[in-house]
Amino acid sequence: MAAPARAPRSRDKEVKIIVDSTGIKVDPDTFHISKGRHEEVWWTCNVDFTVKFTETPFNDIQHNKKYPYSGLVRRDVPAGTGKSFKYTVEAGRHRLDPDGQVDL
Repeated sequence: MAAPARAPRSRDKEVKIIVDSTGIKVDPDTFHISKGRHEEVWWTCNVDFTVKFTETPFNDIQHNKKYPYSGLVRRDVPAGTGKSFKYTVEAGRHRLDPDGQVDL
């Protein structure tokens, strides 16, 4: 029996991946998480998806429907610099390259 999915917490910042006949989009376009408040990104989607970072502020570079939580921002990542962390979302034949930022 599979373990139940983890329920979102107040420190989770949801990024909705929306896939339809016109393509793919994410909401918000740029995620912002607070390192000081120990926030995490939680990717959600109605279909299977993969999120891949080239340079990630997290420990893992890849996330998916089975592992949708980013985990905390790594200690060595400075917060509040305005640096963008580009990532690719793939769902089916669709692909999108949004970004995210780590705030104080």
